[in-house]
Amino acid sequence: MATATRFPGGLTNAAQFQPFGLLGQPDPFYYATFADDFLPYRAGDYTVTATGGSVAASASSGTGGRVLLTTGATIGNQAELQQPTANFAYVARKQLAFACRVNLADVVNSQLVAGLIDTRVTPFTPQDGFYFSKAVGSNQIVFNAIAAGVVVGSVVVPPNPGFINGADLDLAFVITNRGTINVYAGYQLIGNVPNQNRAPLGPQARIRQTALTGALSILPLNPTVAIAAGTAVAQTASCDFIAAMQER
Repeated sequence: MATATRFPGGLTNAAQFQPFGLLGQPDPFYYATFADDFLPYRAGDYTVTATGGSVAASASSGTGGRVLLTTGATIGNQAELQQPTANFAYVARKQLAFACRVNLADVVNSQLVAGLIDTRVTPFTPQDGFYFSKAVGSNQIVFNAIAAGVVVGSVVVPPNPGFINGADLDLAFVITNRGTINVYAGYQLIGNVPNQNRAPLGPQARIRQTALTGALSILPLNPTVAIAAGTAVAQTASCDFIAAMQER
């Protein structure tokens, strides 16, 4: 068993001249942080959007707490989970991050969007943000950066060993203070996996600042997970957790 590491004098991320610099504990406001493990799922904390009589979102049993998104049984029916307000935004030379764990019952016949996008009832046509998308008829995941309706960066993210029905898939991105976007997609990337082969852990893809075709969006963005039915069959997806962090 490993020995605990102790810092009797404390540990902080604040500079010495800042208010919490000599306190001996991390500055709780260094990052604006939203993290929900759905223990339990509180419907009042979210705005849920459903079309075509969808169930939208409900508590679901599962390790770590789950929320279940369910669409109606019509092509294009969707179920979306967002916060009531958009509280995150990209700021140059500041880090921005997002992560979630999703599980699709039928990968090929469903559509997925997950990430930080503008608040909207049509999540599959975002105008601003940074998000993962998966089209109907495909198990390929694409990461997108969009500003004012124009995609300024896009990359295919190859999860290993692919997007699998009924499996928990971690999706995450971090925008560095240099404007590079590191993108992650894989199984059990978050959590303690001591026997994991760490070689392919990531990032699985990257969009360098120099490869962007335009400026990144600086508008307010909302943590979002949404699915849509690609056939006349109801689709379901569970979400184990969702998180967003913005450096102040």
